[in-house]
Amino acid sequence: MTREAVLVKPDVAFAQLGREQAKSSQPGAGDGGPVPEPPKPPEGGEGAEPPPPSVRARPRRFHAAARVDAMRLLRDVGQIQDEIVQHLTALIGAEVEVVVEIHARIPDGVPEGTVRTVAENCRTLHFESATFEEE
Repeated sequence: MTREAVLVKPDVAFAQLGREQAKSSQPGAGDGGPVPEPPKPPEGGEGAEPPPPSVRARPRRFHAAARVDAMRLLRDVGQIQDEIVQHLTALIGAEVEVVVEIHARIPDGVPEGTVRTVAENCRTLHFESATFEEE
């Protein structure tokens, strides 16, 4: 919304428009032509005029995926936070969820000590899932 934007009740707005048109069509208030009918509120059924662009439905969901450089994780995630997440979380009522996925291929296999360390760290950090596979 902008500073110039206002919210009005449709029935109140249409009543005001009708009064203003009636005043402007009184003798001496215009060109003396025929009196236009006051506007009628939309009924919302078929054939109703579409709402103006400022009232049309806006996107309500956002999805995105990005690969980040594992060696520059903090920089890349920080940039995602600054350029995307902060704009979404600033919206009133927004529910923003950021999911981190890690995919790793280790050609020579993962040593047992690393498996234990990574698995324990995943539990401590409350990862929803974390598994090692043999392929």
